[in-house]
Amino acid sequence: MTDKRQYSHADLVSMLESRRAGRSISEFAEEVRISPPMLSNILCGHRRADGTQVLRYLGMRRVVAYERA
Repeated sequence: MTDKRQYSHADLVSMLESRRAGRSISEFAEEVRISPPMLSNILCGHRRADGTQVLRYLGMRRVVAYERA
């Protein structure tokens, strides 16, 4: 059974923070496979955490839906 729950941007940042587990930005960025400045910007809220590499690391994918108003 797959988890079809929807996650907010804050949820993604929270998941990253918990997986960081006290490591430096540089150490964790290497594991996520993004640059340390990019990771820092995501964790500080200056950039979105929905980039392909971050989502791949979290085992997630981005889904866009449209609804009639």
